[in-house]
Amino acid sequence: MNNHKIKVLFSESKEHYTSLGLYDDDDFIFEFDGMRFYKNNKIGREFDAFVCGYYSLCHNLILSDYFKLEGKPTFLISDGIFDFANSFYNRKHVKDGFFLFFPIYQDYFISADKNCIKYISNSNFKSVKSYLSKRVVGEMLVPLPIQKKILITTANSSYFNTDEFEQVCDLISDIISILKNKEINFSVRIYDKKIIESIDLDGIFNDINTDFEKCLISYSSIITTPSSISILAMKNKRSVMHLIYRTTPQNIQCAWNVYNSIVFERDLDGFLNHDEIRIKQQNIILNTLLPERDINEVIKSCISDYKKKEEDKEIENFKKNIYHKMLTSKFNFNIEYSARKIFNKIRKHFKFIF
Repeated sequence: MNNHKIKVLFSESKEHYTSLGLYDDDDFIFEFDGMRFYKNNKIGREFDAFVCGYYSLCHNLILSDYFKLEGKPTFLISDGIFDFANSFYNRKHVKDGFFLFFPIYQDYFISADKNCIKYISNSNFKSVKSYLSKRVVGEMLVPLPIQKKILITTANSSYFNTDEFEQVCDLISDIISILKNKEINFSVRIYDKKIIESIDLDGIFNDINTDFEKCLISYSSIITTPSSISILAMKNKRSVMHLIYRTTPQNIQCAWNVYNSIVFERDLDGFLNHDEIRIKQQNIILNTLLPERDINEVIKSCISDYKKKEEDKEIENFKKNIYHKMLTSKFNFNIEYSARKIFNKIRKHFKFIF
């Protein structure tokens, strides 16, 4: 690097990226909250690269444009695990005329799981890398509790239509009924008010007052909708069971899958007692999911290898949609930066909620 420190502008807050594993590095100079520079079309001259985390945020597209015009590499970094249903059926994305991560405007897409590399690179976007996200794998190894206990939880966005909502609620209700009848110790961890109101949780502890790693201390087995929580639980040697209630492809696998009460009751004993063969299968799956390099290493490598690319028609259409969204928004475009700063301050003090 000829002793040249790499100056990188990050669109979002320092807290956001340190939660993913970014750390101080002698080879870098980092500046955060870069979305405040979206009106400065010369900002690309002051840095060597631009990094952002919000796919459809207008500020990030504008800033990426500024850096591309200066021939500087741009990065989009995901903070969690790729999910087909979220990408293709989440109304937040589909209503704007595009799917999450299809296409990608930035030069590099950095994902928190290895499988995503295959999916995105097969969509004609070749510059995809993976990194070991601290948010996904956690900061410490959590020992198994002495007593067996099950936690039932869901991802933040666990359904995208009425059918999925009803199916996930029915499946969780059936599981709770079986656990009660068999007098097996369990709790739930559910934030979604709609799900809470649809399931009989009378007398059941809803363990939502700490972050997931601290919560994990009390549980030996986890039942969840497929999400990054699955990886964290598997890494900490919990038996993990996925609730299967949709027909879209599943990116994250685990050793147990349940789609009705009959299957759950049949597999419950092996799940609760950490069946040796299934746990071996789970460890094999885990090893295929975890990247080797941290976020600093991946960014540094990409900057070293960067070559300017030409845009294709799909990217041009994507830009038009985002800019149209910006121009026609009923909200003041200029307040988004301030709103996100306030939100991140709240999340910092109450991070177990998010």
